[in-house]
Amino acid sequence: MALRRLGELAELGGVGGWWGEVGGGVLREVAGDAVAGRAPEEHLAGAYVQFVRFDGTELSDPVQSQHRLSGTVPSVLLDTEEVLRAQVETVTRFAGLPTEERAPSVPFEALQQLFRNAVLHRTYESSNAPVRVSWFDDRVEIQSPGGPFGQVTVETIGQPG
Repeated sequence: MALRRLGELAELGGVGGWWGEVGGGVLREVAGDAVAGRAPEEHLAGAYVQFVRFDGTELSDPVQSQHRLSGTVPSVLLDTEEVLRAQVETVTRFAGLPTEERAPSVPFEALQQLFRNAVLHRTYESSNAPVRVSWFDDRVEIQSPGGPFGQVTVETIGQPG
C-alpha cells in the first residue's frame, strides 16, 4: 500500500489526511493521521490525552487541574510531557544525613517512558477512549485503550521469546 498526503479530497468526501491506495480504492491510514494529520481528532475520536491531577488518593477527591491535550502524536507527547514535568516536585530529606538530599517525587524518565508507550501502542480500532493520566498524591495511573500486542499476554510480559 502506498501512502500519500492529499489536500482536499472532494471527490472522495475527505478533508485531507493520509490515505493509502489499495487495488484502485482509497483507504484512510490511521497511523498517518495520528502522526502527521492536520486534525487527527476529527477522524479518530480518541486521539487525545486526558490528564487529571487529583488532590488526594481517590477518584472522588477534588480535582486540582485537568488538561485535554490533542493534535498530532509528536505534539501530544511534548505537550503532555510538559504537564507531567510540572507535576514532579523536588523532595528534600535531612533526617540522618550529613547534608540535605534532593530527589524528584517521581522519576521523570520512567514516567515519560510509560506515557510514551501508552500513546504509541494504543489502539484506535476497538475504542474511542483517550489515553488517560490520573495523578494522585500517592501514585500515577496511566490507562491506554487496547492491550498487549501480538502473542504477548499479561502473563508473558517481560519474558524472553
